[in-house]
Amino acid sequence: MMYQRVCILFTFICRPTLVFIGVFIGASTPARVVHAMQLPDFQLIGLRAQSEHLSSEVWEGRFVSLNGQSYNVSHLFKPSNPLFSASTTLAINPEARVTLLIPVSIDAGYQSQLFNTEASVSFGFGSSISTGRQALITLQVHDLLVAGGKVHERPCRDKFRRHFHCGTGKAWTDYKRSTTLKQRNRLHRPKLQLNYVHKFSF
Repeated sequence: MMYQRVCILFTFICRPTLVFIGVFIGASTPARVVHAMQLPDFQLIGLRAQSEHLSSEVWEGRFVSLNGQSYNVSHLFKPSNPLFSASTTLAINPEARVTLLIPVSIDAGYQSQLFNTEASVSFGFGSSISTGRQALITLQVHDLLVAGGKVHERPCRDKFRRHFHCGTGKAWTDYKRSTTLKQRNRLHRPKLQLNYVHKFSF
């Protein structure tokens, strides 16, 4: 009985982006390409990274109570973790007339005694359409899909052991019933962005 050796070769080429899957049978059998697929080209646009927290809005810790007394408890909102955030946009087929856009952002979160935000990653979707040699329309929806980023807060207590919010001075129960807590999270709802670019020649 005769046996023939079979091996599969995978070759990935980024530009032009092609994937070839070849099957070779026997030592003297010529190579045959059994599948070839064109993959879309992609490019990262506008990569930004900074040592800042951007996914939520942290309280300053300065407020005026109902009796008119000013307080400064900013040390209770001071971060205890390294701050980092980054954002970029993945452009698929950037040289085509219609380019698909996927905006991506990440944030390491925020940790303090009274204010905490979970680490997060968010994705959006959009497209860029070339309307001429010098005109471009871009439509994007940011934060369409978000993982993490939830905000957690803790109350302060006065000398009568009453709970209140150190960011606003409100009673803790009143603050929890308001929409202010949800609004501190900048990722809680998608954001629409529309741009029109026209290059003028002089």
